[in-house]
Amino acid sequence: MIYKPDPANDPNEIYAVFPTPAGLGGPTGWWTVTAHGVLVWHFPPDKRDLAMRFATDPAYRQHCANRKNVHEH
Repeated sequence: MIYKPDPANDPNEIYAVFPTPAGLGGPTGWWTVTAHGVLVWHFPPDKRDLAMRFATDPAYRQHCANRKNVHEH
């Protein structure tokens, strides 16, 4: 079977990036990334670009999964 990507079913569309709300209990002022509404990662306030990259770049998500302090890159 040959894999053909379906542009109508983009796996990156499951991710959302937003400022961490105080009620979530995480670090306020940071960026939160969710997948299907489930929290998956936090990024410091000055790293919104990395949060967006995490949400859109599967290779970067894999890189982050292999690193402890992703915001130091």
